[in-house]
Amino acid sequence: MARHIAHMASTLAQVVTIYTNGDEDLAAELRKTLASLDQYRVEHGAIAKLSFDTMLKETVKISFKDGSEKGEAFLVHSPYTRVKGPFAEQLGLEFTPTGDYLVYPPFNETSVEAVPWLVLEYQPGCKKRS
Repeated sequence: MARHIAHMASTLAQVVTIYTNGDEDLAAELRKTLASLDQYRVEHGAIAKLSFDTMLKETVKISFKDGSEKGEAFLVHSPYTRVKGPFAEQLGLEFTPTGDYLVYPPFNETSVEAVPWLVLEYQPGCKKRS
């Protein structure tokens, strides 16, 4: 997922730095995968905090736990998603590696037949199927 997000961010910046927040295994994997591409950098340091740089108003300051700091013009983040509540597991729905529902085109059907219809029937303002 990090490579995908970095590729999308590369349309907005000449150099993209991927921060793994202390995950050295992920950093090593990304360095190996992106070794032939000069546009990407990988930083494995653990992040202590994010803040706006008071000197450079349009810069996000990244403070690392080792005391070092770095500035970036913008950050892109893709958090792991998860469903709140047990109903997805109770229904036996499948998930993608990023935690989203696994759906199949063209109608975004889930791995359990009729679940989208079941969900739609209980949405306010939707007509019930006859």
